[in-house]
Amino acid sequence: MRTRLLAAIGIAFFALASWACWPRSCSFVNYWRVCNGMTQEQVEALLGPGEEEFGAPQYPPYYQRPDAPGGEHGVVWGDRYFRWQQGPLEVYIGYAKGLVCSKELNVDGP
Repeated sequence: MRTRLLAAIGIAFFALASWACWPRSCSFVNYWRVCNGMTQEQVEALLGPGEEEFGAPQYPPYYQRPDAPGGEHGVVWGDRYFRWQQGPLEVYIGYAKGLVCSKELNVDGP
């Protein structure tokens, strides 16, 4: 009985872990796998196709991210911006010269 319970827990854990890393899905794990310098095709292989945004959301003028270029108050920066959303998870990626230069993860909810 105990062995069956442990096996069921192991199978459930494996199923959840594999879903979190599932290619072409917007998940925490796939977000953290996105790195600066990746191409749009590489990002879409992880997160799936995103929606192009024309302008990134902005922080208030008194706040600037430590890694942002001077004078930049956007959540992400670059030449082009894309957004992914799945449930409460929202991902923004900024591209400069076709490569990832910034990313942001937002989670709505309690």
